[in-house]
Amino acid sequence: MASPDQAAAIPSINQRAEELARAWQRVLRQRPTALQRAAIRRASLLSARAEIAAADASISLNDLVRLDGAAQRARSKLHDLIGPPVRRPPRLRRRAPAESAADVLARYLPREPTP
Repeated sequence: MASPDQAAAIPSINQRAEELARAWQRVLRQRPTALQRAAIRRASLLSARAEIAAADASISLNDLVRLDGAAQRARSKLHDLIGPPVRRPPRLRRRAPAESAADVLARYLPREPTP
């Protein structure tokens, strides 16, 4: 049976796992396939559990290291599956229209009066 502390941590594990899953789906920038969805779910759930376990003093160091290693392997497999994040190309800024050479010369050279 789960202790009251463990029972209270379950919703936070699920919430954190959902946050991580949404973040990885944003990195993917498309609707995930079934395989990608399973990898995202596994990596997010193991990562959330490892984060919660790291803050729990009752977890043995051996269990914590094993859980953290499993989460790291799941994240690595997810990264191999979805690849690095796709970066958006930089937005081009609109420049002011260039002045013609005649306009520049007219500003700096005085015009001679025409006879």
